[in-house]
Amino acid sequence: MEIISYELREWEYRQPEVYIDDNGEAQVRYIGEAQQIGPITLLYQVVFDDSGKVTHSEPVEAANAYLMYQKIYNEAQCLSVAWRALKHYFTFLANENATRAAKNAERRELGQDELPYLSWNAMPLRENQRPTYRYRQCLKDCYKSEDPDVHLARSTANAYMNRVVDFYKHYIKHGFQFEHPPFQYELVSISVGNDYRSMKAQRRMEVHTTDLRLKLPKDRRKRPSPLTALAPYQWEALDNILRNTRKILTKRDGQLVLSRFPIEFSLVFLVMRWTGLRREEALTLRAGQIFKPNERQLRRGYVEIDVGPSVGVETKFDKHRTIEMPAELMVQIYDYLQSPRYIKRRNKHRDTLTTNQRLFGNYYLFLNENGQPYAVSTLNSRWSDIRRTLAHNKLGLGEPFEHKAHNLRPSYAVERWINLVDHGVDEGKAFRHIQDHLGHDEEDTTRDYMRQAQDRRNGRRSPQEVFENVIDFHFKQGAFALTGASDGL
Repeated sequence: MEIISYELREWEYRQPEVYIDDNGEAQVRYIGEAQQIGPITLLYQVVFDDSGKVTHSEPVEAANAYLMYQKIYNEAQCLSVAWRALKHYFTFLANENATRAAKNAERRELGQDELPYLSWNAMPLRENQRPTYRYRQCLKDCYKSEDPDVHLARSTANAYMNRVVDFYKHYIKHGFQFEHPPFQYELVSISVGNDYRSMKAQRRMEVHTTDLRLKLPKDRRKRPSPLTALAPYQWEALDNILRNTRKILTKRDGQLVLSRFPIEFSLVFLVMRWTGLRREEALTLRAGQIFKPNERQLRRGYVEIDVGPSVGVETKFDKHRTIEMPAELMVQIYDYLQSPRYIKRRNKHRDTLTTNQRLFGNYYLFLNENGQPYAVSTLNSRWSDIRRTLAHNKLGLGEPFEHKAHNLRPSYAVERWINLVDHGVDEGKAFRHIQDHLGHDEEDTTRDYMRQAQDRRNGRRSPQEVFENVIDFHFKQGAFALTGASDGL
């Protein structure tokens, strides 16, 4: 059995009401107008046969009810962390039960008692047999694992544990009775810094938490980072596809065909490269965030926009931050929004919205020909086409191109840091500038990017790299103006 996720872009909800009919039986009816709510990602248990065909499917009702409640009643803007955490949790339960099923088959042959199966709502007497405590150990093991397919970053493991705790708090709050508590509440005393008016440097505070907190140490292992910036010659080749040729190799009926690359995907990848946005963040940008830069902004070279759930952008851990975008790229996207191509797609998208949503006008920036926002899986497919094209002898580099789309993010960090330092910005200020715009809480990942930048800057650059570091980025509409790049830093 496998736990899969499925995203509903738009869905309607009506308030249910229980009543007693003339026969004295309880019935359900729906009252009020339907609310247009979305998007939301729900979870399903799916069983596949050996050929990969689905033989059984059912919703993970406990998880889906929780997710829908957050969306409907708490008006949650983004549940990306919650559904990922619950998918990881219920996958853990499914895998644990599969292991126990194999062991129970052996135990039955030996006449031994069978091991009990785990269920999200079954809490045995012993704490170490409860699913919540076993999942805590699972997260610890994932954090320590050397397997890149298993390993979780400390921030991710903590976020998953917090969301699972919140999942159980939701059911406790609504009167669900567990045989034994899924966790215990605790008061923890912590030290916090005082402001300048206090004679003491720190003070103690008591914080409400649970005994499921992970308390993971910092990872001191020297992991090779999979997040590597594109080499300048690689970016030059990719940039040529995105802005000039816009031709890629796609597979159709088992044959490679040279196809036109849609302008929407060119813009998405350019945005990711020059802002450091993640895939989900770039795909959920809104048209209302795009504007025509004025002369001062064009001279300065960069403009800033806010991203986060409050403006409809799905950010990691639902955090808000400010990003920067080259002013000329903003101009190019602004011009695209005025094009008949986008207007046609926007009108189709508008037809799917409620009256209130139309009045709000918070349209997606990147829409497909049916007026629907692009899925991450579609973006991944187009990136595969790019990789195939760049590996081609005549159309590309003639060598394997192994980068993931996410590596456009460190490419932004590395080249932007070099650009700032080359224009006189202090290295520490440049570091904080990059960290803030990437939204990193911890410095470790940013430091890894900076090490790549320092290696590239300290004499390990080709003439192409020097050209890139000056960021004389040649859009057809004009070049970026870097005068005053250090303003405000």
